Amino acid sequence: MSKYRKYSGCGYQEIVEDTPLFDETKPAHHLSDPPASLENERIMTKSGKRQSQCKLVYDCLVYYGAMTSGEIAQKIGLTYHQVQKRVFDLEYIKKVVIAGERKCKIRGTKCTVWRIIQWPK
Repeated sequence: MSKYRKYSGCGYQEIVEDTPLFDETKPAHHLSDPPASLENERIMTKSGKRQSQCKLVYDCLVYYGAMTSGEIAQKIGLTYHQVQKRVFDLEYIKKVVIAGERKCKIRGTKCTVWRIIQWPK
């Protein structure tokens, strides 16, 4: 279940959303990836980890605003590479979009900045 806080003009209110964020049938691996990649993707999707990680990343962007993958990873406790995979899932379903590039506060290099496309209702 996804939870986030939305500013309503007179304070933050907690919103609960339990709809899936993405179509789990969309492959997360590349055709050129080794067979182990496909198997790991199936395990992640079947176990629900892929969905829960997407929700963590999405909720982080809703709550904190535009961030790089490194900054998101630090806030939610996933690795940079896990976050990177999940933002691509979210981009594919048009939940997030690239907001530009800037120096990442965590990695110290020029990185892509992600933001949500629209605030949840």
